[in-house]
Amino acid sequence: MSSTIALITGANKGIGFETARGIARAGVHVILGAREESRAAAAVDRIAAEGGSAEPLLLDVTDSATISAAAGRIEAVHGRLDILVNNAGIMIDEFDKSPSQQSLATWRTTFEVNLFGQVAVTNALLPLLHRSPAARIVNVSSVLGSLADSTDPESEFYDFKIPAYNISKTALNAWTIHLAHELRGTPIIVNAAHPGFVRTELHGVDAPLTPEEGARTSIELALDVAGVPAGTLVHERAVLAWERWTSGCGCLGALALSGRPAWRNGRRGALKMLGPRGHVGSSPTAGTDYSLTPRNWCGGGWIPAMLRNLPNT
Repeated sequence: MSSTIALITGANKGIGFETARGIARAGVHVILGAREESRAAAAVDRIAAEGGSAEPLLLDVTDSATISAAAGRIEAVHGRLDILVNNAGIMIDEFDKSPSQQSLATWRTTFEVNLFGQVAVTNALLPLLHRSPAARIVNVSSVLGSLADSTDPESEFYDFKIPAYNISKTALNAWTIHLAHELRGTPIIVNAAHPGFVRTELHGVDAPLTPEEGARTSIELALDVAGVPAGTLVHERAVLAWERWTSGCGCLGALALSGRPAWRNGRRGALKMLGPRGHVGSSPTAGTDYSLTPRNWCGGGWIPAMLRNLPNT
């Protein structure tokens, strides 16, 4: 059995299965979580037929009993967890209804799976992730949760208003940022993944990407080959904007650090700041040489006191 252990939720089909399959092909032992263990077992058989190492796990992200049992089983069998891919998600909005017409049940059910389920699973497994020498958490999100694209009439996603789903992903993005900040200075790296528009039961058959293509970003983040900083929303190794970039908002929220790469959104050119240890928005570290170039970027990060003494550029 591999010395690296990964858990993927919602892994019996679609992007979740292809994520488990891809991670297994890298020699990782994968645990396939699903609401029905028989379906997880069938998916495990497919991976095993390709020579992969896998096991099924009963896991309903909305059921605290199965979450607790899953954490207990992983601890008893493996003693730790190295990779967690929070893949389980739903989209149940009624497309013929406006945001204000969606039922409260739709909102609550969507958030139970897409946000609260991910938080619950992560919190239950965090002690096991802390036992890993280099753990990875991947939250499968969507660019539809980006405030930048939701408010930009020029964005291709501007008219994709799927309220409960989109806003649950906005909240998930915020959870990713907060969790990454909490875990800064630890070996646990947290990112959100945008898989793209994928042909699954969630999105329908007319999407341009296959589930295997949609799983690429999650796989790369899980295996730590994407080469991006923690606490970011990523698609195909590119960091996507959380919110709108402006040149005159007066918020010096991102700074280009000399000697470090500047992570740039390919469409808008919004700079993300790389702090100590590659975390976005980290506090300054004593003794670190920060030769700073200020950039106007509304959205966060720290502003060192030394910035007040910098010349205008």
